[in-house]
Amino acid sequence: MSPVPQETYCVMNDDTDGASDRVNEETEDEHNKLRVRIAWQERLRKGVRHLMRLEPRGNMLPEVGTRCIVMVGNARQDFGQMAEVTDQKVHMVGIKYRGAKNRRLEYKVKRPSSLMMLEAGLTVKQDKHGTVWVCVEE
Repeated sequence: MSPVPQETYCVMNDDTDGASDRVNEETEDEHNKLRVRIAWQERLRKGVRHLMRLEPRGNMLPEVGTRCIVMVGNARQDFGQMAEVTDQKVHMVGIKYRGAKNRRLEYKVKRPSSLMMLEAGLTVKQDKHGTVWVCVEE
C-alpha cells in the first residue's frame, strides 16, 4: 500500500484567495476518495481470502469406480453430469453417466483433466429451482 500523497498548495496573490480555497477543497476531496477506495479494497481482500485459485487440472488417471463431474463436454449431452469411471486407457478414462434424452446409461472416453473428482460419500443433487449442489450422500 502506498502512502497518501502530500497536499499541494498554490501561492497566489491576496485578490485570488478564493481560488486557493478551492484548490485546498479539491485536494481534501481527492484524499477522501482515496481513503474510501483503500477501505473498500481492504474489505474486498478480507472477504475473498477463503477463496482459492486452482492450478490447471492434471492428467493423472483416477481409479476405476471413482465418481466425478464432467467439466468439459457437450452441454446437451454430458457437461455438468455426475459420472463414474469405468476403465482406464493409456491417457484417457472411460466414464458412464445418465443420458439426457432417454436417461439410460451412456459411455464415453474422456481425458482426466476434463473431470472433477468427488470424494467418497459426496454426490451431486439438483433442487427444484435448478441449482446444483455437491453434498454428502444420504
